[in-house]
Amino acid sequence: MDKYLVLEFKNAGFFKKHKGTKDFIFDIKGKRKRAESLFYKEPITVHQVSNVIHVLFGERPKPSLREVAFGNVEYYHKKALQSYLKINSYKRTITDKKTNVEREEFISEIIQTKKVVQDAWSTNIFVYWERVNKILGNELFNEFKTILSELFEVDDITDKYSFMELREEVMLRGFATKEEERNTKTTKLDIFFDKLVANRKSPLVVYFLHDNRKNEINKAPNSKITVHIGTEKITKINGEIIVPVTDDDILKLNSHKGCATILDGGMVFIKGIFGENELNVSNHTKVSEISLEKY
Repeated sequence: MDKYLVLEFKNAGFFKKHKGTKDFIFDIKGKRKRAESLFYKEPITVHQVSNVIHVLFGERPKPSLREVAFGNVEYYHKKALQSYLKINSYKRTITDKKTNVEREEFISEIIQTKKVVQDAWSTNIFVYWERVNKILGNELFNEFKTILSELFEVDDITDKYSFMELREEVMLRGFATKEEERNTKTTKLDIFFDKLVANRKSPLVVYFLHDNRKNEINKAPNSKITVHIGTEKITKINGEIIVPVTDDDILKLNSHKGCATILDGGMVFIKGIFGENELNVSNHTKVSEISLEKY
């Protein structure tokens, strides 16, 4: 009698393609905008099912949208093609306003996303002494502290002020001069700032001298802050996957943790091993028949 591994999944999230997304894809081809990539029309295809099976049997999954240097284990990919899928989530009928054609779609929700990318600079400014040390390096940082301690007539400037308090005091007391005023006045701190510019440490100089460009400190080498926050529509679905298994498969499955996810954060649970006479797949779709069309 044939045996089947029955899996249940919950809250499997997927994102539809839309031009407004600010997300990126990172892979062996580099960085590219997600909006310019092709998406599968179906939320779950043989690729997602194959990845679940790979993980359950201790193998590495292969991303469906990102390009990687490794492939699938053919045995488990074929097993995915022989599997059955059923999505239980509710679909609503909507009418396209442009074409007046009705279609069914899963219900989606809005979530906030946060992903670090190399050119998405944070506008939040929080600068502290240790961060300045990372930006300048020990030698320039110690010289900077010495100059400031002398100007403020204290033993150690870091004990007197937080760095953000210090900026206000420096500008208030005129210890640094903006470029347009340099013809009439040049301070010891100005000379040090020129040195920083020559050493490609200009973000710190800009932080002091230009109020409307202070957030450029977040671009400073060794101390970049790149937080990107946006909103995306996500659809979460529940369902069931039925996978044909052999006795050898069951033995191997027992030696692994049996923990996998599907799509974005969808948890997969093992319901059990069942004989074919215990199952009804009439409401399921054979995975090999699921469209791989992209858009």
